[in-house]
Amino acid sequence: MSIELAKQIVPCFDQVLIKPDALEREVSGILIENERPQRGEVIGVGPDVKSVKVGNSICVSTRFKTRFTYEGEIYFVVEEEDIVGKFN
Repeated sequence: MSIELAKQIVPCFDQVLIKPDALEREVSGILIENERPQRGEVIGVGPDVKSVKVGNSICVSTRFKTRFTYEGEIYFVVEEEDIVGKFN
């Protein structure tokens, strides 16, 4: 499903499209967003992105993101400068 989305949505400029790992957790029926840096997989990059590529596992600040749902899955888009680090 992530591959289909990456073909349909191409990030612009220095934007990075990410499939997060467990973005939210449910507590007593209420969705609580994790405010700590979030780990996720890069599934799309804009033409100006230099530090990551599709398939990288990264850590991003969740404060500065655009969040959306596609076919029941949560994704977000961040600027390259909001990437905290890359996992090997």
